[in-house]
Amino acid sequence: MNENQQLYLIDGHALVYRAYFAFSKNPLVNSKGQSTGAIFGFANYLLRLIENYSCPYLAVVLDSSTPTFRHQMYAEYKANREAMPDELKSQMPLILNLIEALNITVIREDGLEADDLIAMLTKKALDRNFSVFLVTKDKDLMQLIGPNVKMLAPDGSGTLQLLGVNEVIEKMGVGPEQIVDYLALIGDSSDNIPGVPGVGPKTAVKILQTAGSVDLILENPSVLGNEKLISKIEENRELLRISKVLATLKYDCETQISIDSLQRKPVNRTDCIALFRELEFTSLIRHPLFSGTSRQTFTPTFVLTDSQLSEMVELLRDTKIISISTLTSDSVPRSSKLTGIGISVNKSDSFYIPLCNENNQTFLPVQTVLDALRGIIESSEIKKIGHNLKFKYQVFKNYGIQMNGIFFDTMIAAYLIDSGKKAYELDVMASEILNIELSFRADLSGNFLSSKDTPVLTDDKTGEFAAEQVCIQFSLMEELSKKLDELNARSLFDSIEIPLIKVLADLEWEGILVDTMLLSSLSTEYGAVLKNISDEIFNLAGGPLNINSPKQVGEILFEKMMLPGSKKTKTGGYSTNVDVLEKLAPDYPIVQKILDYREVQKLLST
Repeated sequence: MNENQQLYLIDGHALVYRAYFAFSKNPLVNSKGQSTGAIFGFANYLLRLIENYSCPYLAVVLDSSTPTFRHQMYAEYKANREAMPDELKSQMPLILNLIEALNITVIREDGLEADDLIAMLTKKALDRNFSVFLVTKDKDLMQLIGPNVKMLAPDGSGTLQLLGVNEVIEKMGVGPEQIVDYLALIGDSSDNIPGVPGVGPKTAVKILQTAGSVDLILENPSVLGNEKLISKIEENRELLRISKVLATLKYDCETQISIDSLQRKPVNRTDCIALFRELEFTSLIRHPLFSGTSRQTFTPTFVLTDSQLSEMVELLRDTKIISISTLTSDSVPRSSKLTGIGISVNKSDSFYIPLCNENNQTFLPVQTVLDALRGIIESSEIKKIGHNLKFKYQVFKNYGIQMNGIFFDTMIAAYLIDSGKKAYELDVMASEILNIELSFRADLSGNFLSSKDTPVLTDDKTGEFAAEQVCIQFSLMEELSKKLDELNARSLFDSIEIPLIKVLADLEWEGILVDTMLLSSLSTEYGAVLKNISDEIFNLAGGPLNINSPKQVGEILFEKMMLPGSKKTKTGGYSTNVDVLEKLAPDYPIVQKILDYREVQKLLST
């Protein structure tokens, strides 16, 4: 079968809910307070799917917002489902924006469930000799699996597990052709399909092995040969009949959707990157699917000999401003060893000085290079541009060199302009501010971060890496300076932030003296206070409890002691945050004691 004739159908709401619950314990929220976990998880699923499977034909199928024939047939259908959580509801418009930006067709029709639309599209595709892949873990859709229909089921790790006929049999105990009957017998609590009371998965499998199908059972329950089961079927014959109809997918939906219209189109790169920036999905901007960003090639002049070093220093002495980066063996400056230095005099001309190390003894010795550069680095007349210059300052300090002339730190400028961002790495800023994709990634100390494309750096690539950093720093300075001026923040940047670099670097370098004996005695004192408060709380509560457990505290206060003003959290427990407790503290001594306990506990842990 033609590899290009492959249709991938995404069960949209099912995948969104899975992404939402994956982040429910550690929710993602951007700097504007917008919950983003479901969007991020859903985006990762889509990008992984496209990256791994190409997806020549692709669609996201969503449920109808209006009742379907199943609701009309059985009033209790899905009646037990809770409303969509507010936290997820706020993300749905952005998820639709994401799908639109990725240029994926969305299919939703009033009165039709996503499962029925998927069944209809699967049939249309099979009629045209397509292979179909269902991106879902929904067991209802297993009835569609066959020789040319597979399921890509998301697992807990975010990967997609391929399920065919054999995997369905292994997982469910029956083949795809019996899934409808299986679900009709056991019911489905998530959809409120009743099934036959008392019939579970194992019994359902045995029934189908004996009788073959629900239709035969309904026609003649005696085929089961078990009086107890026969009685159950006869008592619930109508429920079983309804359950089968509810579990059966409709292939004959009336729709104008054509398979040709589902051919995957190129992503709208600009819209995707704009959305990812808004949501602060920095890692997704780097995805290969969006690698259409412009790139600049930075080729440095390698400084490998004494004469080349002298020529470079002569040029730098006549320069008023330079951009500088350091490559080191560690991200802790005091323990770092210099392995290379990058310097540029403008946005395109740069030098890279690789330094002698255990892997390559042919480069110039570190001390030779630093002796030659000392006058440049220590000069107040030559302005220095860099990214996280505090780190560079401390690296040079480790070699007895005092960096002067600190003029512009691109990381600090970016923070001053937008302190709510989560990432200030150079490649992130180049993408967001300059719309340039760097060839390499660096951490905040300026050292190389390995990636799938570039796991290690060769000597020549190290030079390109250093050149890229120093040249981009020049370009960033120009754009960030404009933004500082627009915000009237240039004076703050020049008079406070830049001078503080050296102050903070020296403070970190010198450290502070700690009175360990005093801290030890305070720990003993606070421990005793905490023990006394704990005993008082146990006495007021009528027994011991884990005071550090909000769940136990909530149950004691609002269930056992019946205190007023209880509030439930999203997980269903009682809220015991400070706002709730402070309202109760004046009237209930145990609540004040819990607040006292938390205060002392915080001091002790600090």
